[in-house]
Amino acid sequence: MLRSRCIYHVLINVLNISQLSDVLLYTSPMTSGPHGALRLNYELPLEGMRVDTPKAEDFKNEFSVISTSRSFTLQASTAEERDEWIKALREAIEDNASRRSTFLQAKMPTYQQPATSTLGKQAPVWIPDYRVTMCQQCTAEFTLTFRRHHCRACGKVVCDHCSSNRAPLQYKRNQVARVCDTCFEVLQKDFESKYEGSMTVEDTQEARIRRVSSLKAQFKRGIRDSNRNKTRKKVPERLMEVCASDEASQMCGYLRMMVRRSWRRGWFVLKDRVLYEYRAPEDVCALQSFPVLGYAVKTTQDREMTEGIDACLVFQLTHCNQPPLVFQADTPHLTEKWIGAMREAVVLT
Repeated sequence: MLRSRCIYHVLINVLNISQLSDVLLYTSPMTSGPHGALRLNYELPLEGMRVDTPKAEDFKNEFSVISTSRSFTLQASTAEERDEWIKALREAIEDNASRRSTFLQAKMPTYQQPATSTLGKQAPVWIPDYRVTMCQQCTAEFTLTFRRHHCRACGKVVCDHCSSNRAPLQYKRNQVARVCDTCFEVLQKDFESKYEGSMTVEDTQEARIRRVSSLKAQFKRGIRDSNRNKTRKKVPERLMEVCASDEASQMCGYLRMMVRRSWRRGWFVLKDRVLYEYRAPEDVCALQSFPVLGYAVKTTQDREMTEGIDACLVFQLTHCNQPPLVFQADTPHLTEKWIGAMREAVVLT
């Protein structure tokens, strides 16, 4: 049984019978009806589909399914179960591509795989709400009244102010949907460029005006509240240099850091010999940063620091004339990985 970021516990079946081997069925158990009956939620085409896995080991049981019509993140019970699903899905995608290639080669001299998805053409994977504490555009902190919204083009979590635009999306059959400021600009520019390129010499001036007017009517920029910008906190540039989900980081994951004799859990990213602390794994602004070059990495047997916890989970960064930075990982394996990454970062090679 897999769990998605949606409300449901879902069962996914890849049908290998010949007439249905080109789709993935997303189903959920029916609360009423015959025992074992399933409700079909979505039928996803295998063409253009891909399966991605997260880099951070904290999410090692998760994987994302990206398709042209809908995308989502799933969580298996174990890493082994996740790997089995990934293998089955990728084999089904490859088999479908192979069959399609063979079929088209009989009609065409060459076959080209579907182009890489672009903004608005493929359903994005929504970033789960609990992995974000701030707007991923303006960094304003979410509260009970300052709510989260998802951009339907990129899947990021943004505030109402940064996602008050509306634009047609191809994967939604050009239905108008909420998009963030960045996506709005890209989609509008891309759409207008394609429109201009599709015009022919037979188009009359009147027809061109009507088509341009129809296009512009679909793109609606949100109304800006000038007073809201005045309440934004100024964020030091160094805390915006790296986002919490940076793919180029040397190490990232949850750690507990000792602060005033108590442990504070946060998301940490090690990149370019700087350790960044975040509230959540998808935040775009760090709480603070620690240049670690010149520090020494040590384990500790200090009973005061390790009281009530396993000492093998604790390590610290020490520097002369500086208070030590003490951390606790979730497992011995993660502790070893963090210590190894830190030891490489604290020396200039």
